[in-house]
Parts: sequence; structure tokens; C-alpha cells
Amino acid sequence: MTTCPQEWPCSAWYLRQMLSLRHPDHFRVFADLFAIGCILHAQGERGTGHALVAQVVRSVGGPAEQGYLATLLASLPGNELRFAREIEAAPMIDELHARVRLLPLEAGCNR
Repeated sequence: MTTCPQEWPCSAWYLRQMLSLRHPDHFRVFADLFAIGCILHAQGERGTGHALVAQVVRSVGGPAEQGYLATLLASLPGNELRFAREIEAAPMIDELHARVRLLPLEAGCNR
């Protein structure tokens, strides 16, 4: 099992490691759902994006990771596109991510 390094408390890198080691058969599903949630959140669909990210967080973590996962979820605002990149989603999701980076993001809309 990997441990969350202190320098990654606000990074999806450790979540990606956790998914690939613990859920190799479902890694792509979880990673893609997480990335889509991040992208939607960045586009202003805050409620839907947060719900998708939270669903992944609730589904994959164990008791030892609850602090890290809570920090990750709380850190979603402002870090959406970085988290989407760090999780290494499927290429088609990465294409969406690339297009979103080119668009102006909604500021502060809480949908």
C-alpha cells in the first residue's frame, strides 16, 4: 500500500495511486468519473461536479485515507483542472479537459 506523502495533501496524485493499486479493474471508471466531476465543477456546475467527485471519494477510501480524501474534496474549488489532469483520465476525457482550459471559467456560481 502507498502512503500519502506530506507534500501531496492537496493533490489527486495519491488518489490515482490508490485507484490503480486497489481498484485496477475499475480504475478507468473511477478516474473518468472524478475528472468529469472536476471539469463540470470548473465550468460552474458546482453541485453536480461536487457530487460526482464526492461519489468517487466515498467509494474508494478506507479509514486510513479519510483525512486525505476530505482535504481533497474540500480543496476542489480552484483546483478542478489540476485535479482532472493529475488523475490521468481516459484520452477522450483529457480532450474535454484541454478544451475547458481554453474557455473562460465561471466565477463563483454555486449551482
